[in-house]
Amino acid sequence: MGLYQLKTHQGWQSVALPEMDSANLLSDITTRGDTLVVLSRSYLYYATAPYRQFHKVEIQPAAGDDGKVSLFRQVWLLHSGGLFGTVGKLIVDLIALILIALCVTGVWFWVRPTHTKVLNWHNKIGVFTIVLTLFTAITAWALRPPVMIPLTMNNTDPLPGAVLASDNAWYDCLRMIRYDEQNHDWLLSTSKGFCSLSSLTSKPQPINIAPPVSVMGQTVWQRDESRMWLVGSFDGLFRWNRQAGQIEPYNNMMVARATIPGTAAAGQMVVGL
Repeated sequence: MGLYQLKTHQGWQSVALPEMDSANLLSDITTRGDTLVVLSRSYLYYATAPYRQFHKVEIQPAAGDDGKVSLFRQVWLLHSGGLFGTVGKLIVDLIALILIALCVTGVWFWVRPTHTKVLNWHNKIGVFTIVLTLFTAITAWALRPPVMIPLTMNNTDPLPGAVLASDNAWYDCLRMIRYDEQNHDWLLSTSKGFCSLSSLTSKPQPINIAPPVSVMGQTVWQRDESRMWLVGSFDGLFRWNRQAGQIEPYNNMMVARATIPGTAAAGQMVVGL
């Protein structure tokens, strides 16, 4: 929700980021030399010591980017109401209140079946809001396998007027960032895949040979003892040798048996390291 700095005598102090709003959540932080890089889900911020002034960077569209977004992201935001901003969220909040009312009146009538008035209210609410409650249930169901799988594999143009129809090609797509000392470039992990940047303001180049990452996002990204990248998510933990173009499971206990994108073998999910 924000960036904070621990000062010796003042404790934790909030650090202002330019044009930062509540919808632009922060997702990662890293350093290179005296440069501090903070990544939000849509923008990049950087500052040099003593880190009093940050610069905001809207990352350029990746080479070959067609502006399309996955159906999974659209359904995800549709379910939460975020696809249409504050208005959409308020509508979904209203649906939540309706579901609460249905649950309370249903339980009340089960406890006191003689209260037919409560039953009448329960039925009226259910009949008049059936479309809204079905909408919530169906979109939630679509966010899990098996429907989730074709949604993640298909991209479409964003709906007109939706938040995804943004001029920012990376709106709500950025996840993690690291500097690769061996290849002398920045590595960017996004919901669209991995990219390489020669500098923080250069045009990202998609990386075709990269470890699989769950649609839920990456949870681990660090060097191991042999200086290879460790990349972990709900799709497993992998060692990545960029120079050799090699990707392998971290050990024999984490064999990449999953053949369907967005799924992981039993015991393979990684939430931290």
